[in-house]
This record gives sequence, C-alpha cells and structure tokens, in this order.
Amino acid sequence: MTFLNGVYSDLTEKLAYDAYYTRFLRNETGDMRGELHGKLDYSVSEPLRATVDLGVDPERGAGVYKLEGGYRFTDRLDAYAFVEHDEILDYTGYEIGANYDLDVGNAPFDASLLSYVNHTEGGDTVFAVQMSLSRFLAGD
Repeated sequence: MTFLNGVYSDLTEKLAYDAYYTRFLRNETGDMRGELHGKLDYSVSEPLRATVDLGVDPERGAGVYKLEGGYRFTDRLDAYAFVEHDEILDYTGYEIGANYDLDVGNAPFDASLLSYVNHTEGGDTVFAVQMSLSRFLAGD
C-alpha cells in the first residue's frame, strides 16, 4: 500500500518539478517507511521526455534514484525505460514498457518487461513481464 502527497509545477515550458512524500506499508512484512522525493521532468522535444527522481528515507538515511526516458508515439501510445537504484530496499533494477490508453485518459493498459537484481536474495537477477489495466472511477 502506498500513500502519496506532493506539489507539481512547471518551471519553464520544457522543465517541470515535483516534490512529494510517499509512505509505504509492505503487507508481507509490515514494514512501514517514508520517502521524500524531488523530481525533474524535461521535455527534450514534443514526443521525447527525460526524468530524474531522487529520494531519501529520513529515518534510515538511505537514498533512491531513478533515471527515466519516454517517447510518445500518439495520444494513446507511449513507451518508456528506466533504471533505478534503491539503497533502502537494497536493489537495482530496470524496466522497459509501453502504455496504451484504451479509453483516452480513463483506462490505460500497461505492459512492461522488468528486471532487477535482488541483493538481499544473493544477487539473483529476476525477470518478469507485467501487465495491468487501470480504470479511474473519478476524475476531472
């Protein structure tokens, strides 16, 4: 379970920032932690974007960083790739994926190829395919 609260704003026509706090509750372990994040989104061109997200867990003094790039093919289809390193959970991973919006803003379908190294499990590399469908019940 994740709770998220933040502030998002445009700095320029191509650059935006997001400052947010996330609180995690892991169901399987009962572990609870919070992270403070600062994120910069840069629009390289109309379809191409780049993102840097830096976070810290103030209680543990450990950090997390994520570098992401994305490309919008149409108003319904975009692709992304990211790499992240998390000192809090002790893992490094990457994800390559695509999003297809089935109902323009209300039912995104997401398919991803995930891979990460689980340092706590002896450094084994894990690969997975993930697919999800979201439906927003309330909105603008």
